[in-house]
Amino acid sequence: LARAQRMNTQVRRSVFCAIMTAQDYMDAFEKMMKLNLKGAQQREYIRVLFECSMQERVFNAYYGHLCHKLCSFDHSHKLTLQFCYWDMFKRMHALNSRALANAAHLLSFILLRFSLSLAILKVLDLDNLTRPVILFLRLLFTNMCDASPDDNTLRLVFQRINATKDSVFLRESLLSFLGRHVKVPLTAKVAQSLRPASVPSKTAAG
Repeated sequence: LARAQRMNTQVRRSVFCAIMTAQDYMDAFEKMMKLNLKGAQQREYIRVLFECSMQERVFNAYYGHLCHKLCSFDHSHKLTLQFCYWDMFKRMHALNSRALANAAHLLSFILLRFSLSLAILKVLDLDNLTRPVILFLRLLFTNMCDASPDDNTLRLVFQRINATKDSVFLRESLLSFLGRHVKVPLTAKVAQSLRPASVPSKTAAG
């Protein structure tokens, strides 16, 4: 089974076995830690998990919980996950709808737990949307709306991309996409959270 999933090194096969034989995500995490991987080998925790998640027939929250646990344990796993998504974005045209749906579900799960931010989408060409990108983003935002425990959590997810000056284009592009492609309505508070805070005038301030 490991070979069928392209687990072509001993490290990848060991991580794969830890994931697939675990009783739950905490058991998987403990099995991973017992592998005692060092340095660059540790990137395989997230890489193998990511590939396994995309191969499922439907999204399995087990991968979301395990991924969040790894990201909470060590910041380097967040970086690895980010690069997994950036690599996936480059080959979205070659992925089937099932893989795109699972990747969108996983990212929604991680965003709602603040392990990553929407800034991960900055590498996408949002001016020239292809069908796979539209499908991925529509599923991502619909899943976030459906899975968010409350409006405040959803609003905080969107507000995180307001923390940098370089996020102006991303904010406007996401607002445009949401207006055109997402049928599930975002609340006014969430839409407003994507808008930068207005600067008070001298008259109002003084």
